[in-house]
Amino acid sequence: MDQSLESIAPLCTGCLLGKFDRLPFRPTSKKAGSVCEKAHMDIKGPMDMMSIGKHLYFLILVDDYSGVIVAYPMQKKLDALKFYRGFAEQSWNQTGKRISYLRCDNAKEFLSSAFNEYFSTQGTVLQDIPDYTPDLNGNAERNIRTVMNMMRSMLKGAGLPKNLWAEAFTSSSKSAPNLRSGLRIYGCTAFFHVPREKRRALDHRFEECILIGYGSRNIYRLLTKKTRKLIIARDVKFDESLLGFGNFRNMVEPLFMYDDEKKDVQAPIEDVKEPTSEKPAFKIAKEVQPVLRRSLRLKAKEDAKKKDEVKRFQRR
Repeated sequence: MDQSLESIAPLCTGCLLGKFDRLPFRPTSKKAGSVCEKAHMDIKGPMDMMSIGKHLYFLILVDDYSGVIVAYPMQKKLDALKFYRGFAEQSWNQTGKRISYLRCDNAKEFLSSAFNEYFSTQGTVLQDIPDYTPDLNGNAERNIRTVMNMMRSMLKGAGLPKNLWAEAFTSSSKSAPNLRSGLRIYGCTAFFHVPREKRRALDHRFEECILIGYGSRNIYRLLTKKTRKLIIARDVKFDESLLGFGNFRNMVEPLFMYDDEKKDVQAPIEDVKEPTSEKPAFKIAKEVQPVLRRSLRLKAKEDAKKKDEVKRFQRR
């Protein structure tokens, strides 16, 4: 129908009451042209279970230009201002730029007077969206889904409990460490070197832990298997064939093998069978004689007859 006719035609109230649907979502803004020009923010939670750090929510911030994701576990929604302020100050120290535009949903914690006061001091324009329209904040929503899928897969793959979701979430949202120096299979067994100040002469020199996260370069976050205590350590050896708190064997080979770790991987305990002296239950079939040609068969019969004649003559 012509656009002029559509503008003239009156609206049908009955059709609106029975057929009115949401308007299509179209891209309304262009991608940012530089770092910190535009950012996306959203909160996920409450989660199914409280983490070991007593967290129930997490805040995610995404830079529109670079796609960098920064995430913070939170105990309550009111902590969003504290973590956003730290993100803004860190962006200013590293890039020398302030966040010009910030897009978030119409949550009460983002529209509070404290947030508005901080935005006015920083010169940030808040782009809030209407209620029940997460599609307008799709960048943050899509990254939340990606991080949630990674976090869920890391916990299920290693057989770890749900209360470690905050550690898995922080590890999945951070940039991966140097592949040649730090990356390990998540949830694998780690042997932490106990300092001499915390052990006696005849005590063990290591403590068995689980890898639950990363710190800075070559720094790992570990959880002890016995006491469930969080440890941040550097002197660590890993056994990537054992995952979780039990003896769950990892069937996935590591991406690469370090020079100091080139050794034969032991087979799972259930696959190793001790040698026994018992005879096999089945019988070995007798060796089948090859089929000879007709001429060879006749010759064999003649030879057999000659042998029989020789034996008879000797008996006489």
